[in-house]
Amino acid sequence: AASASAAYGAYLVEVGSCRVCHRTDLAGGLHPLSLPGEPVPPDLTAHGPLGRWTLKDFGRAMREGRTPDGRTLDRAFMPWPGFAGLDDVELESLWLYVRGLEEGRERNTREGANEKPKQENGAAKKTRTSTGLLPPAPQAGASTNSATAARGRGA
Repeated sequence: AASASAAYGAYLVEVGSCRVCHRTDLAGGLHPLSLPGEPVPPDLTAHGPLGRWTLKDFGRAMREGRTPDGRTLDRAFMPWPGFAGLDDVELESLWLYVRGLEEGRERNTREGANEKPKQENGAAKKTRTSTGLLPPAPQAGASTNSATAARGRGA
């Protein structure tokens, strides 16, 4: 049986198009496709609201559209019904991935080819991130729920 991993979660973030709404670093905020009156997508890093959630809270939000504080996610902006079919390995993999995100940096994925400037001692320093790269497909035997792969909608 396949086991959950942050690497598989990174792959699911890409195929789920989560970065379209939650931005490339998944730190939330308005994005280029934001419409007037649209809710601001939340920060998915450890410093955002999910930093206080449990795996069970995350599962309820992704499968039922309910947050730990009882709010219902607006399916027009967070298409949670499209993620309701995630199996337990997929859900936990996403959770492991987003739990490893730090303010604009991804610490739990392999290094990527895109460079992003970082201020250090007043000077810009180039750091490498995996932002914008499609991670490798899961290895043979990993869960490939066809509903997840065909979904192509943002988290």
